[in-house]
Amino acid sequence: MHTKIWLIYFLIIFSCYPKPKLEIIKDEFDDSVSYLLDNNILQSLNNTHEIELNIKRKIGQNDSILYLIVLECIGASEIGMNDSTYVMFDIDNIKHRFKPFLAENKIKIDPELTYEVINIVSDFKFIKRVAYSNKVTIKINGSRNIIFTKLSLKNKINLQNFIETFIPLKEQIQSNY
Repeated sequence: MHTKIWLIYFLIIFSCYPKPKLEIIKDEFDDSVSYLLDNNILQSLNNTHEIELNIKRKIGQNDSILYLIVLECIGASEIGMNDSTYVMFDIDNIKHRFKPFLAENKIKIDPELTYEVINIVSDFKFIKRVAYSNKVTIKINGSRNIIFTKLSLKNKINLQNFIETFIPLKEQIQSNY
């Protein structure tokens, strides 16, 4: 009997957990269209922070394309994401280091939670490499804390769904890594 109650409780909690989503946002002011992967929650190697690796593909005027990797972090302590922060991706034992394009200021949600965001300019080739790799570990080196996280199979499938849904086949084929 206790097992059934525990299972029901677990299913209720799990069903409330945010699921990854794909979105399209049209901005009438600057005539751009953004394609987003959101709520792609990573496996944290630190139980004090929850980290999302989200993707944004923005098509602006003159068909210019911008790819952003957006790392969103909620944690019990501040990571210190700012212009001196760097993020290291270890993809199948090959390291890639990035400086932020934009590090947003921390937001204190309550006395015990801090929300921080960092945006990294990327290209489609790198995003594809992350999505179809065997093993990806990420190190966020902030001014106050260093956080390690990794992508699960589910995270990679979310990235692959983004690619297959929003990236034209011609661009997918041309960007062999």
